[in-house]
Amino acid sequence: MKLGTTLGPNRHLVEEETATFDFVEPALNPRDCPVEEFDAAGFRAKLDDADLDCTVHLPHFPDLATTVPEIDAAMREYQERALAKAETLDAEVGVVHASAGVHDDRHREAFVEQASWLADACRDRGLELVVENLGYTSEGFPLAEVAELAREAGASVCFDVGHAYLEGGQAAVESFLTDHGDLVRHLHVHDARERGDDHVPVGTGSVDFAPVMAWAADRDVTVAVELLVDDYAFQRDSVRRLRDLALT
Repeated sequence: MKLGTTLGPNRHLVEEETATFDFVEPALNPRDCPVEEFDAAGFRAKLDDADLDCTVHLPHFPDLATTVPEIDAAMREYQERALAKAETLDAEVGVVHASAGVHDDRHREAFVEQASWLADACRDRGLELVVENLGYTSEGFPLAEVAELAREAGASVCFDVGHAYLEGGQAAVESFLTDHGDLVRHLHVHDARERGDDHVPVGTGSVDFAPVMAWAADRDVTVAVELLVDDYAFQRDSVRRLRDLALT
């Protein structure tokens, strides 16, 4: 198990105190890290200086699949540009959202087709594609479908613990790891509260992370803290809490 953090737009973090982290996860999207402007080779050099490994969040808007051939073809071209950067970064996994603007058979089939292509493209670049659950949102496929979508696409799962908690509570978190843990290669970890708050620091919400970290401790998985705060003291503290739980 490796413990790290997502970066959002805060790529400068790798030039600061990073000893808490085993890896970082930049997001290759227009908001956080425009692919066309990103110096992947320079950033890889900074990762080497900081002794950090890397995962990446691949572009997640617009949706990977829309059922409009011209849009889906353009999305493949965009993902290819992102994958070239991910390969330069020597990233281990690439995350993509399991989402679609409409939930029907056509959009499900389109998502599997696009994700299958992306899984192959990732393998060609030395990455493993992981499909992230967003079932608590209107765009995300339900958690109950995510494992099968990943299997059909030849991909693995990015299990977002906070998203699963908001969709189905603690029972959904633990049952998914029990039933589909063989597919989980990467985790996004953040706390959440029943009232709808999520992406808050570990220990400030209602999620019981003890069974999650007991599951992850001896596995070949990457665990990324994903918080919506720019003060990385919270990320460092969350990683320390998770590491302590893994050791108990």
